[in-house]
Amino acid sequence: MNKTTIAKAVGLWRRSPSRWVTDFFPKVHLWSKQREILEALEAGYRRIAIKAAHAVSKSHTCGMLACWNNTVFTPSLTFTTAPTWRQVNAVLWKEIRTQFGTARFRLSAKGPLPKSPEWYIASDQRAFGASSDKPDKLQGLHEGLGRVMCLADEACGIEGAMWPAIYSIVTGAEDILIAVGNPDWRNPDFMRMFADPSFYPITISAYDSPNFTGEAVPESLKRALVSRSWVDDLIATYGEDSPIVASKVRAEFPEEDAQTLIPLSYIEAAEQRKVDLLLDHRHDAGCDVARYGTDRTVIYRIDGNSAACVHQSGKISTMETAGLCMQQIMAGYRVAVDDTGVGGGVTDRVREQGKSIGAVNFGQAAKDAEHFKNARSEMFWGLRIWLRDIGHIESDGDLRRELVNLRYKVDSSGRIQVESKDDIRKRLGKSPDKADALALAVAGHIYNSTISSLADDDWSTGRNLSEGLL
Repeated sequence: MNKTTIAKAVGLWRRSPSRWVTDFFPKVHLWSKQREILEALEAGYRRIAIKAAHAVSKSHTCGMLACWNNTVFTPSLTFTTAPTWRQVNAVLWKEIRTQFGTARFRLSAKGPLPKSPEWYIASDQRAFGASSDKPDKLQGLHEGLGRVMCLADEACGIEGAMWPAIYSIVTGAEDILIAVGNPDWRNPDFMRMFADPSFYPITISAYDSPNFTGEAVPESLKRALVSRSWVDDLIATYGEDSPIVASKVRAEFPEEDAQTLIPLSYIEAAEQRKVDLLLDHRHDAGCDVARYGTDRTVIYRIDGNSAACVHQSGKISTMETAGLCMQQIMAGYRVAVDDTGVGGGVTDRVREQGKSIGAVNFGQAAKDAEHFKNARSEMFWGLRIWLRDIGHIESDGDLRRELVNLRYKVDSSGRIQVESKDDIRKRLGKSPDKADALALAVAGHIYNSTISSLADDDWSTGRNLSEGLL
């Protein structure tokens, strides 16, 4: 092609990302919701907010757009972010690397780095990614950037200073901000976009998928998209009205009057986080004692930042449970027990043996009574912070179901009130034994001065618990 033909082609590609995809990826079939995103850009929208269900091509689409912006516009800056490093490098940038390698024509002389989210074509034409806890990566980026595109993946999990940092660089008339993610919880920054007239809102539910609508697409694409069996299994496991079904299937935020305490994104991040057995030199355990016929006695243990279930059984005797707690104490763990009801017999027996154990009544006063209704609310908010910031948990379907179904509200005094154990049992048909044991392991020891020297501090981050509210 001569220079005039190339210039015309580049002009067309800049105006139409759909045409660019067709020319460079002729084997890629864009389904209707993918086309809607690209057509919104072609119509002149520069801020787009996308609520998306599970497996509806959101990362694939964002990868395409990152390649398009970085190769077609000069000068340009393409920035991607997500809550965790893994989500940045191993999800979205995996798509970017794959698409660079499969393009019909070579997209640029220099390609994205194989192990780092960086793609430098020239000094004024580059793309890079960073997790959302690194807003400093955008510091000093202001003038002379050219066309800026920011892609915020898993946007519902992005909090804090990253949003102001993003808004500070997408200030030009042609700059683009695309925020996409599962609406796992009522993140105010992400929710606000869907009421902001400057954003073009898009919702992609599982029911929009060609596997439900019958839209004609290649079989390979059908296999990659969310399936009917997956949706049916999720509804059977969690219930039609559960927050995880609202997010992962219907692509809707949870209801306002029953807010999700622990977003699914926090749970997934904790499952993927690296284990650090030496962090804070923590060795704590929590025991939730079975009260009724179908309840379980569960013990969770924490080493460093990693929690593991070391015991679960049906209702056993007080003496047996006391013996299990003694084993943890003899192994060097601080143990906190739900002292309500039959748990009181466990703590009494352990103390008869001359050992120190934390007796926690979930209904007792919170350490921070200004912000929390009771100890249960304070402990579970501490668990929320721990999962969000540093905690590692094993992948466990029972635990995940219990955590994602925990709800809270704000009472008339402005305090956080987490749903009671009995109310959860009525709603779910089972007791949240694993979640309670994990909360006791993470936070229970702050209620017993004989086994804790940390008082009201957030043991995991050195902050007061109430700072998690801000």
